This record gives sequence, structure tokens and C-alpha cells, in this order.
Amino acid sequence: MRFLILCFLLSQGLLAEEIHLKSGATLIYSQDQWNSPTSIVAVFLRGGSTLRYERRSGFPALAQEFLTSRINNVAKKNGFRYKTFLSWDYLAYVFYLTPELLEKDPKKLWSVVFSEHENNGIDLQNLKNKLSYSINKESKQKFIRYPIISLMVPYRNIYSLGLYGSEEDVSSITMSDLNAFLSCYSNPSNAVIVISGVKDINSVVRALEGYKPCSMSGKFIDDNKATFELPQKELHFVKSWKKSTVVRLGFKSSKCNSRLSVVYDIVADLIKRAPKGINVFNDCYATNGVMEMVLNVEPGNEDDAVADVLKRISALSVSIDEKDLNKARQDLQNDYWQAVNNRENFVYLSGKAAIYAKGQSALFEYLEELGKVDLLEVKDAMKVFDQGNMCRITIKMED
Repeated sequence: MRFLILCFLLSQGLLAEEIHLKSGATLIYSQDQWNSPTSIVAVFLRGGSTLRYERRSGFPALAQEFLTSRINNVAKKNGFRYKTFLSWDYLAYVFYLTPELLEKDPKKLWSVVFSEHENNGIDLQNLKNKLSYSINKESKQKFIRYPIISLMVPYRNIYSLGLYGSEEDVSSITMSDLNAFLSCYSNPSNAVIVISGVKDINSVVRALEGYKPCSMSGKFIDDNKATFELPQKELHFVKSWKKSTVVRLGFKSSKCNSRLSVVYDIVADLIKRAPKGINVFNDCYATNGVMEMVLNVEPGNEDDAVADVLKRISALSVSIDEKDLNKARQDLQNDYWQAVNNRENFVYLSGKAAIYAKGQSALFEYLEELGKVDLLEVKDAMKVFDQGNMCRITIKMED
């Protein structure tokens, strides 16, 4: 199976070379098989919202505000686009450049992403104000906006603070704190870089080799191991243009880099495709994972609706057979090929694979693992949908 997958990926130009540079950076590079005039560069910085510095949250989010402000200026002058993503486990930037711009002066891009010097000329208070606005906006509707894992942990756990950290922590960060954090966080030794569509990779490599590696230890603590609490019937009222009731259910599952995560992907597909299918998502992270369901229910009928869903899943776990399992595998394989045949998705997924699974090989190993999952594993995994393993948040939207 692996040989067939490898041959297909090679024939499509989807496999990339992985290089570990002296600067500590992991570089994943592929020739452009899409015949595009644009180079795509993705930079992943290890450590997302669960990363604390000097026992305080909010540093990765503030780093995102700072780096984005620098990148904006360069992007406007040089006419390129970019996107940014902050997750629990990493901060990512994806750049869309002309090959000539990247090959001619790669240092121009690296100098705004990676911090070599102290950054004393910026308006720190303005950045903190922007982040404070985001914190307040999200926290006012946290039971709708926050990932479900944020609602399944004790108060003041790093996940419970949402993706941006606490306002108290952010307000205490000084320019000296931010510089010390960025010196290691925003450094090639903490980065996975994925590049597609550059003919002369040597100039890009040379520009990266001039950076001095930095070890993220000591004051850097990643609190990504969650201790779960499972509130059963929390009720919250939210203003909305339309009256409705939404129930969010969360169930502990598995981390991304595990065989069980693949099993839960199959479970989610089976539940979605079943009669009266349910919106269920397998959200996995570096050290844990959560299966989330979102139910739109009749007001006052929340208990019956939840009980009915769990009953249907229990019945499904008994009735599914090899035919159902094969159909779920096929669905996930189709989703996989659709994703990796899109250049932008391929670049992003390659970076995530290096973050979570220590290498791009995880991209084709996923298909291998799909083929290995047996029916007994799937039935066993469906036992996760149990009242004793459930977080339940009821949200009543009122005008």
C-alpha cells in the first residue's frame, strides 16, 4: 500500500524534500507541478495558544499581532498576499509571492518573520489594545465562539482562556518581555518552512543559514496537556436576531499523532452519513482531542434531543458492518486526494504534518492507517459517546 501511495504522490509531484538546516529550521521544498506563476511559502512557528512564557498567556497571540503589523508594511510595498492562522499548537503564515521576489531577495521575507534584533520602535500599547479587543469580543460569546475544548477544562486552565490568553496577562507584557519571547519563538530553529514553486532553492537556504539557533526552554512552558472537567447542563443566554436553541456536546477523544485519531475520523464520517445524520467533528491537537457535536433543538426539548442522539449512535455502533466501514474509508480517501491535489492545501498540510507527526511522510501514512482500521476498533471507539464522557453546553439565543 505504501509503495502504491508513494508512486502516485511522486507522479503528481506531491512529495517534497525535507531538509534540516544548520540554523535549526526544518525546510520542506517541492518543485512546482501546478505550473503556477506564484510561489507559496508557509512558515509554522511551533507553539500556539497553549504556550506560556514566564507563566503568562497571550504571548503567541501578541506575537501574531506584532509580526502581522511588520508583514503588512512589506506586503504593501512588494505587492504580495498572505494569510495567518493561530492554533493551540502553532502560529502559521502563508505567503503568495512571485518566484523572482523570493529568489532575488529571500532575506527580505525572513527578516520580517524572524526576529534577530530588539524591536523597540513599535507601538506596543496599540498592539495590546487590538488584542484586548479580540479577547473581549470572543469572551462575551465564548460558549459559541470558543473551541469546545475550552469549555471542558477547569477555570484558568490555558485552554479555558481561549486562543488569545487572558487580558490580565496581556496587559502585563512589556517590550522587554516581548523581545525576549520573540528572540526564540520567532526564530528559524523554532520553525517549519514549506516552499512550493521556487527554482533556485539555494538562495533561500543561504538566507536562512545566517540565523543563530535558540533553544525554547526555561521560561517557555507548553501547557497543552488538558485536565478535563465535563459540565453536563450549563445554560447560557445569547442575544441574536432569531430565537433558537443550540446544544454543543464534547467528548474526549485522541491526539492528532495517534492511530486512534484516524479511527475517530472514520467514526465521524459514519455518524454524518447515518440516517438523520449529525454534525460531528473530530478536533485533534498535539496532546489531546475532542469530538464535537452541534445540535439545533426545539426549546425545552434539550434533554430528549441529547438522549435521542446518544441512543442513535449506540444503535449505529451495533448495526455497522464491513460495507459501512469501507464506504467511510472511501469517503475519507476522496477527501484526502481532493485536499492534497490543491496546491495551497498541500503546502499547509505538509507543514502541519511536520508539526504534529515530525515529518511529511505522515501525509501518506494516513492512508495506510485508514486501510488498517478494523470494524472492532470502530465499534469500540464509538463507546466514547457516553453521558459520563460528555460536556454539554446549551445556548439559548433570544432577540
